[in-house]
Amino acid sequence: MHTLDRDRNYFLGSDANIYRIVGDSHNEFVTAYVKYTPNETGNKVLEGTTYKTTPNVRDSFNKLAQTPGAIRHSTQFGFTVTGRERSRITRWFDARESIEYILENPFNTARIAVAEFMKQLEKRGINTGNIGVTGSMQIGFDSDSSDIDLVCYGKDCANSLREACAELLIPYLGADEDKLLQRRISHMPSIPANVLVYQERRKIQGLWKGRHLNIQPLREQPYVDPHIYSDMGAVSVVGIISNTDEAAFAPAYYEVNKTQIIDSETRCSTIDITKIISSIGAYSQILLPGERFFAVGNLIRGEHARGITYAVSIDPWNRGFNNKLQLVL
Repeated sequence: MHTLDRDRNYFLGSDANIYRIVGDSHNEFVTAYVKYTPNETGNKVLEGTTYKTTPNVRDSFNKLAQTPGAIRHSTQFGFTVTGRERSRITRWFDARESIEYILENPFNTARIAVAEFMKQLEKRGINTGNIGVTGSMQIGFDSDSSDIDLVCYGKDCANSLREACAELLIPYLGADEDKLLQRRISHMPSIPANVLVYQERRKIQGLWKGRHLNIQPLREQPYVDPHIYSDMGAVSVVGIISNTDEAAFAPAYYEVNKTQIIDSETRCSTIDITKIISSIGAYSQILLPGERFFAVGNLIRGEHARGITYAVSIDPWNRGFNNKLQLVL
């Protein structure tokens, strides 16, 4: 049995905003940001209400600034986040339930493409019950021109899909890759294009029936980080990736060593940073052990019964420098 408050799922709040869930560790407050907001100038309709996409999470903060209980401090992240109390959630959008509905109601070419892709996976013996759909299609905002954003649950499913997609998807090359990089650069402008090429080629994505298809692996079971985190300010750091066992998923955990702090808001040059934690899916499954990295995010201090640990958090709510994680070539 799976829970509804999983990373990449959505919910409708009593304030009529549609939120995207971040992470798997929630209590009475579900950590999320506003992805779609009621707006008469929008082009998406749900239950009679017209919606418009929220450009970024900073806009989500602004929209929720006057909403009681929507912004609070989180010891899971170590800083202020957005979300809603469970009692103020009126509807859940589950990735696995949504893809079942799409397969039963393939009324546009994007949904037909999803159905054809799933059939190909079934022919290869893949358990499609561990696959869901996210993004606009999860809400029902999709159209003929929509991309396909999928999630899969568990390492075995992710490995099977990576192998299958190597056969089924057309890789991004030439003009198609240029278009993909232009889209990515709009969200990650500070990462050089030649670095993005390396990182994007490591993801489970490609072209299917002429449209973008991406698969984000998620953990089979929700992961609850046992640390209590506190924020130490923005930081930039270089180092070496030492372990990526938990880096393919979202949120991604990279173990690192030989770190060197380049810049920070606080005096912390002697701190030993041992983890990079990214709640942004774009930074999962992009680095390999032994590779050198450059990261910009929030330095967080984690307390646990076993001791103190320090990590760099790359998250949607980063308030310092422009957050990023990149390979150093």
